[in-house]
Amino acid sequence: MLSVGYIHPGSVTEPFMTSLLQAVMQDSTQRQVITGLISVPTSIHAHGRNAVVARFLASQDEWLLMVDTDMIFTLADIYTLLDADKPLIGGLYLMRHDLKSPLPAWTSEGFAQVLDVEPGPMRMNTVGTGFLLVHRTALEKLGANNGEDPWPWFGHDIHAGTRAGEDVTFCQRLAQLGIEVWGHGGVHVGHVGTTVLWPTDHTIKEDSHG
Repeated sequence: MLSVGYIHPGSVTEPFMTSLLQAVMQDSTQRQVITGLISVPTSIHAHGRNAVVARFLASQDEWLLMVDTDMIFTLADIYTLLDADKPLIGGLYLMRHDLKSPLPAWTSEGFAQVLDVEPGPMRMNTVGTGFLLVHRTALEKLGANNGEDPWPWFGHDIHAGTRAGEDVTFCQRLAQLGIEVWGHGGVHVGHVGTTVLWPTDHTIKEDSHG
């Protein structure tokens, strides 16, 4: 039913692998929704994410959970996104660009930075791909629409006068096809760096991490 896909440069963080192993083991005794793992070795994000999607669509799974290898998550986070039943929905995590004032990896209309987060599903303009659940019908529709593009899902299109990242391009390509972009403010995912950034309502908690 669900594949977990991730890209990596040859190694992953220990917290990510612990999260993944625990989720797979716990799910095997609960809802048994995790049926596939897709690992693509690359340091080129857009290329790797397209490869993950292509491999996913060659499977029979219904949902793809894309997870970055510096994320900390739980099986409950996965179930919460699934239960929201949206074609595209991301968990809430914080960007590491400014550790003094980290912000969610979400934007609202006009690419405005999201500052107020509700504890449930919220319509977004873009969400980050660090912890992102997508239904295969959305990926199939986007792939068919961009069939001539060697990177039909993730690329670097121009938005707001600048070359956008692959996550922004992905969300905007889907939105142009009428597929809604959602974020779930109740799914708090850790972002590993020299510290682990956690969204906790409207405050930031930092755990030291070597």
